[in-house]
Amino acid sequence: MKLTSSLQPTQKLSLMHLAQRASTPKTVLRKCLRRIGALGLLVALPMLATADIGSNDGQGTRPGAVETKAPLEQKVLQVAAVSPTEGRPTEAKKMKLGIVIYSTDAETVWNAFRFGAFALKQGDSVKVFLLAKGVDCEKLDTKAFNVTGQMQSFVDAGGKILACGICLKLRQSEGTELCPISTMKDMYDIVKESDKVLTF
Repeated sequence: MKLTSSLQPTQKLSLMHLAQRASTPKTVLRKCLRRIGALGLLVALPMLATADIGSNDGQGTRPGAVETKAPLEQKVLQVAAVSPTEGRPTEAKKMKLGIVIYSTDAETVWNAFRFGAFALKQGDSVKVFLLAKGVDCEKLDTKAFNVTGQMQSFVDAGGKILACGICLKLRQSEGTELCPISTMKDMYDIVKESDKVLTF
């Protein structure tokens, strides 16, 4: 005799839904164990170890579905790796600035050294390399722009000025205490070591 023959379609669907809810991996394994006995335990244990018993809402993972979870040890290491200061505001990174000057415009050169002096006051390190016509910057003083005075302020603030030796020789000039003679190696080192390089 079929018990479901007199049930309404909605009742049949409810019974089918309950049957599906009950057919979790754990329930299936229990039925198998009752049928195959102790010998089947050896085969079923590995399956039981990897089966998903069910989530907090009472629904289990579909048979055959694979769910990967990080081992407990890995989670512990992830938590331990978090810095205790993570998320806290940190001080702005100090920069290494390189400035290459090749202009003979008094206002441009004056502003280049003014910017360098300002960066030094922010805690950055700044080096200036005078290239080509830029080696004549000590001759650019005007009534409006005291270039040498700005250069001295830059050096007094901790800046360093280097002048291309070949460029000075081509102009039959020599290095000074403010602008000592240097080489392409010095310019290369400035570019290599700097976080940012500006040209004027």
